[in-house]
Amino acid sequence: MVKRKLLVILLLVSASCLISFGTFNLVVRQVNSNQNKKDSVIVKVHTDTLQTLINEYCSAKSVRQSLENKIRDKNAQIVESKDLIQDLESRQKKYEQKKYDSLVVIIKASISSIKKQNNYLQKDIESLEAEALKSTPPLESSLKKVKDFTSKARGSLHFNFCNIRYDLFVADLDSDEIRMHLFKKEKQNFYSLGAVHEYLKGKKIDPLMITNAGMYTPTNEPEGLYLEEDTTIQYELDTTKRNTDENFYLSPNGVFFIDSCNVPYIETTEDFLKIFGGKKIKAKIATQSGPMLLINGKMHDKFLPNSHNEKIRSGVGKISDNKIVFAITLDPSNFYDFASSFRDIFNCKDALFLDGAISLMYLKDVNPHVTGGNFGPMISVSRK
Repeated sequence: MVKRKLLVILLLVSASCLISFGTFNLVVRQVNSNQNKKDSVIVKVHTDTLQTLINEYCSAKSVRQSLENKIRDKNAQIVESKDLIQDLESRQKKYEQKKYDSLVVIIKASISSIKKQNNYLQKDIESLEAEALKSTPPLESSLKKVKDFTSKARGSLHFNFCNIRYDLFVADLDSDEIRMHLFKKEKQNFYSLGAVHEYLKGKKIDPLMITNAGMYTPTNEPEGLYLEEDTTIQYELDTTKRNTDENFYLSPNGVFFIDSCNVPYIETTEDFLKIFGGKKIKAKIATQSGPMLLINGKMHDKFLPNSHNEKIRSGVGKISDNKIVFAITLDPSNFYDFASSFRDIFNCKDALFLDGAISLMYLKDVNPHVTGGNFGPMISVSRK
């Protein structure tokens, strides 16, 4: 009888525990679900606010560019007409020597008409320059608002910058951990974003961003310098100079690395070599790629504003000594516009192109289903 009572009590306790455990799991799932929804709302609010500011800037920028294009076109007309005047004046002298008076009269009239037209063009240019000057304050004001907002940004972002869609992740090195990934075990490549995601999850690490981290060879090995933290995996710096338009060798190319003090850097390959020389770098992670997008605030001198070399682009920019931004375009972009996004939106002084058309980016808060790819090195961001 006593045994039967004990058995009943044990069954009741067990059932209670199972119910409690089930309730606990339900609560945990609910909390996680609520947190994910909350994070999504935060991302959307940030994105919507930033998009409004970017639209204001792009509108002001469009007005300014339209004026600058008109000024450039009218200046080109003046230069062309001056060349024509020189040619006509040369003909005039010849005809004067040969006493072709009727032709001389026609040429003089043509020269006078062209000069008069140039005067009109010059007045138009002065008027347009005055308008351009007036457009400067609203352009600078809208740009300042964008930069003020992004200086505080962190985490996933999605926006449209002057008709090009972007996915981005702003990493704060004070609270985020940046890792490089190439091999699993026994030099077997990860290849895909999904494989890196699965690997990190297996180590109880929740990745917030994963993207390909630079160019690679046909055998999926890094093109140039590559270094992972706490591993013996290291590929040497490529200082080869080639007369080519291949992205990696479009000089200057560069290196993105985080040093042993957890400070991020983006340096040209030449400057990196000057700093470290033959010494083994004291860095946690490093990847070499190219071309450089921005160098000390200036755009790569081979980028053209109206270039038709438009492809998907990915890159990394340094915002400050503790913040970096990873970006990928979802629409084809030329190098000039892509570099402009780092400079104009995030106030980056230095930025590096990572890869082109094949690039992908996993963002937990924005596009968690992007897990494909056939890459060499990859980079991830997670909370510390």
